[in-house]
Amino acid sequence: MSSWLAIVRKDLRLTRAHDLVSLIGIVIVESLLLYVAYRTHTGAATVLSVFLLGLHAFALPVYVYMSLGREWRKTSPLWLHLPQPGWMLLGSKFVCGLVQMLVSFVVTGLFTLWLLAVDNPNLTVLSRLGDPQVLRFDLQVAGWFTAAVFGFALYMAVWGGLISVVMRSVRNALGRWRWLIGLALVLLATWGMDGLQQSAIYDTLFHWGAWHITFTLPAHLFGRPGGPATVSPFTLYAGDLLFNLLLIVALFSVSAWLLDRRAEV
Repeated sequence: MSSWLAIVRKDLRLTRAHDLVSLIGIVIVESLLLYVAYRTHTGAATVLSVFLLGLHAFALPVYVYMSLGREWRKTSPLWLHLPQPGWMLLGSKFVCGLVQMLVSFVVTGLFTLWLLAVDNPNLTVLSRLGDPQVLRFDLQVAGWFTAAVFGFALYMAVWGGLISVVMRSVRNALGRWRWLIGLALVLLATWGMDGLQQSAIYDTLFHWGAWHITFTLPAHLFGRPGGPATVSPFTLYAGDLLFNLLLIVALFSVSAWLLDRRAEV
C-alpha cells in the first residue's frame, strides 16, 4: 500500500500546476458570473453555474485519458516497467482525477450557492437552512445531482482508460490505424451498451429492485396551500446499479490486465 501511495503522491505532484490553473480558471469564470448576477438578477448566471457543475461529469474521463496519454508520450518505458501491478498504476490516475474533480466541484458548488442568493434575493438562501422542509428538499436535490455527476464521471472514466490502454496495446500492430480500435470501443460504449440495456433479456435479468426516488415539495415554497406534495421524478433499479458496478469493475480489470500483459513500449 505504501508503494501505491507513493505513486499517487507522484501523480499529484506532477499535475498540481495544471490543477491550480484549472481552479484559477473556475474562480475567474464564477467571479464573472457573480458580476453578471449582481447587475442583472435574471437567474441566467445561476443557470450557467449549474451547467458548469454538470460539466464536471466529463472531468474525470478527460483527466484519465489525458494523463495516460502523457505517460505514453513521455515516460512509457519507465512507467510500464515499474515493479507494480497495472491496477495500482491505473488506480493512481483515478484517485488523482477524483481529487481534482472533487475540489473543483466543491468550489463551483459554493459559487453556485452564492449566485443563488444574489440572483434571486427572495430565496433567502441562509434562512432556508432553518426550515427543515426546505433544507431536506435542497439536500435531496443536491445529493442526487452530485451522485449523478460523479457516477457518470466514473462510468465514462473506466471506458476512457480502457480505450487508451487498448490503443496502446495495438500500437505496433496497427500503427496510425489504431484509432479504429478506439472508435469501435466508443461505439460499443454508446450504441452497444444502450442497445443492450434496451433489450428484453437485460430487462429480465436486471430490472428488479425498483426504487422510486421521491421528493417532498415544501408547501410554502411551491405555493401549495393543501400542504407539502410528494413527487417521484425517476425510478432506480437495484439490478441496474449492480450491472453498472460490475461493468465498471470488469472494465477496470481488463484495462489493468492489458497494462500488465499487452501494453507496448
